[in-house]
Amino acid sequence: MATIASAPSEFTARLKVFNGQELSFDPETGLVTGVRPFRSRDVIIITVVTGPANLIGMQVSRTRDVARRANLVKAGHRYDQRVLLRRTPPSLFSTDHPSNNLRLAEVTGDGVLILHQYAVIGQREEVFLTYSRRDAQLYLGPDGVVAAPAFNTVDGRPWSQLLLVLEHSGLLSGAQSFPLLSDYQPAPEPTGSGLRGNEARVLWYDPAWGRGAAVTADGTAAQFDRDQLPAKRGRLVQPEPGQTIAFRGIQLNPSEHSAFAHLLIGVDLAASQLATA
Repeated sequence: MATIASAPSEFTARLKVFNGQELSFDPETGLVTGVRPFRSRDVIIITVVTGPANLIGMQVSRTRDVARRANLVKAGHRYDQRVLLRRTPPSLFSTDHPSNNLRLAEVTGDGVLILHQYAVIGQREEVFLTYSRRDAQLYLGPDGVVAAPAFNTVDGRPWSQLLLVLEHSGLLSGAQSFPLLSDYQPAPEPTGSGLRGNEARVLWYDPAWGRGAAVTADGTAAQFDRDQLPAKRGRLVQPEPGQTIAFRGIQLNPSEHSAFAHLLIGVDLAASQLATA
């Protein structure tokens, strides 16, 4: 489960209001307390202090260009991210992607790229701090260039400059220990095998973005969004890869910037027969 409780034990996360008090959060659910409900907007600062892992902070633009984030403490590893928290009447909180999250890139000795992500998310009348991660195996090509053939962004398109930033930051210095690109075996394409007509299987979900993708019974890959999910008070809704969800309908995606031509509507985390309910 991608919650703050699953964050690495050697990482320490803190929250505070800009020029204000520290905020506390539930170590299991990430529910934040102490947010000033009377303010129409606040700036929340995420601070993450890491251990001696081989990692860097990342800054990602809306076009998914990647740059290295400055380490705030030369003697250690500390990174900050300012998040604009909006409140609309009566008390609905929201944050904007991609500025609502802090990303850290780590490369292990055997060439596994780990993208750690902390995010502040508004869900109805509540605010959450969440942690999630994505892993991808890096490979050494015959020309000595490192490749990540199975890694894409959450919308199916590659992040520009990602491997270049990792290389310039020294995270790929142990590439000779990575598996060879010739050993790479593509994963089979996901199918809707075993699903009913109004069910879909989650492929991925990015809690900071509030967007995910799932494959339906007929094999259609479709997008779904957080605002289609039923909110549960005190707990952030986060579908997991491989989880079966139900939907009331599917339509053409109105977004011109999505990699998916279809959009699921009326999504439920439980695979119940909503069409006949």
